Amino acid sequence: YERKVKQWLYDNFKFEKEGPYYFSYSNVGVGLLGYILSKKLNGMSYEAYLQNNLLDPMSLQDTLLKIKPEDQWRATQGYGNFFEKIPYWDLNILEPAGVLKTTIEDLMKFMSFQINAVGNSELEKAVLLTHQPRFVIDPKDVESTIGLGWFVTKEGPYSFISHNGATGGFRANF
Repeated sequence: YERKVKQWLYDNFKFEKEGPYYFSYSNVGVGLLGYILSKKLNGMSYEAYLQNNLLDPMSLQDTLLKIKPEDQWRATQGYGNFFEKIPYWDLNILEPAGVLKTTIEDLMKFMSFQINAVGNSELEKAVLLTHQPRFVIDPKDVESTIGLGWFVTKEGPYSFISHNGATGGFRANF
């Protein structure tokens, strides 16, 4: 199955227009990067990689990729445009593109870590690295950049980091 997905991506991926390309966010790119970092470079599943390198160090005990049957009662139901129930997505090798489920408590811990990181640990250094502008999103607006997964916007002396996303029936904006 994994090989079929990779072949399909290779056969079907096309740029919308000819270059030069300024910026285009890609969920497929994020998913493949997560897969490569975990499986190919570190020899473990994305879930194990995430658990060892992010969830355990940040004490995010209520953040997971799949909801366990015994925790189903705690889970929120996602709905579509016409209030139809939407099942949780399973993105297979592209799970780094957005399948995490969490609680508001864990989300607040994650955001607090992002805001308060000063570089005292390897994880804090990595977090600060993700906040650094890497690429100007629009050459006409040099104050709007992207870091490693975070959108970075300057307003006067302040820099704001944000990211939003959606999967079937759910939306988030940090």
